[in-house]
Amino acid sequence: MTQKLEHPWVSEVLNKDEIKQFAEFEASLKKRGAKAAEKFKESWVALMDEIESHLKEDPRSEVGVDIGKRCMEMVNAHYGIEHINLRTKIWENGFMNESKRMSHGLSKDVTTWLEKAVDAYWHDRAYAILKQVGTAPEIRSLRDWNQLLEDMYGTDENRKLQLLDVALNDINISENAKEWLKKNYA
Repeated sequence: MTQKLEHPWVSEVLNKDEIKQFAEFEASLKKRGAKAAEKFKESWVALMDEIESHLKEDPRSEVGVDIGKRCMEMVNAHYGIEHINLRTKIWENGFMNESKRMSHGLSKDVTTWLEKAVDAYWHDRAYAILKQVGTAPEIRSLRDWNQLLEDMYGTDENRKLQLLDVALNDINISENAKEWLKKNYA
């Protein structure tokens, strides 16, 4: 299986089940065609160049959050909901793991900055949703929270529960929002 994959690093960062999923993902990319792959690559390179130009700025700033948002929108569109777990595993086990670092030309400074920018984006998005609980229609809050969970974790229910635990223990989240989370997700 790994010999048929186009990327030799796959076996270093994914387990056997994930390698099978990655093979399916590669097949889906081929169906989209070379133009789609080239467009993603060009967009990725442009985003990384943009990060390089903002390395001296706080990744939690407005610029950082915007870059984090655009990165996640681009990467999630590339992987699709069915392969979000691969996106996460490749990032965590490949880009962010010092012993297996797959840089794809990215410096440690860029990956560290991007990680913080993406974290800030997710953080701001989650807080904005929880802040609207009780003031916005409940259906909107439910839709927004469910979309956040899907965008962050795809179908990984364990990670969704971990986020719930974090939110329920966060002193910056209102008791009203915590009760809403318990009612709808606990």
